[in-house]
Amino acid sequence: MSKRLIALLAAVLAIAAIAGCGSSDSDTGTAASDTASASEGSSAPALSKAEFAKQGNEVCTDAKDAVEGRITEFFEGIDGEPSEEDQERVVTEVVGPSFQEIIDGIAALGAPEGEEDTVAEFIHELEAGVASIEDDPVAAVEDDDLFAEANEKATDLGLDVCAEN
Repeated sequence: MSKRLIALLAAVLAIAAIAGCGSSDSDTGTAASDTASASEGSSAPALSKAEFAKQGNEVCTDAKDAVEGRITEFFEGIDGEPSEEDQERVVTEVVGPSFQEIIDGIAALGAPEGEEDTVAEFIHELEAGVASIEDDPVAAVEDDDLFAEANEKATDLGLDVCAEN
């Protein structure tokens, strides 16, 4: 494998570390507001912060495993050095859409009592990263700080798996 391909894979996997698999939704902000309203309007009791962290980390672990497999599969279908078009395709077709599963999974959990704003901010930061990926896939892979704010919010919520890079 060439150094360029290894560097690309490393960058993609770094992004994928907090990503999952699924389909992208360009309607940013929706999941964050749904999270707050879901926890407020639900008849089920809110998860404790510890249970939220446990289930949220499971969402991120499952998503990370799935996206890594899809990235590997994508590159197995490419002969030789990936072109810039291949790089853009893996980011837009595999990595970018992967974030929606985490967004949806975390939103479905609802926020622990007192953590509604932090959960909404975490989701918002993930959505902002997805928008950046959609706008300029290659530049997004090269941006080491693209998910810095999301990682910080994930850490605050105990979502250590989601915050790993």
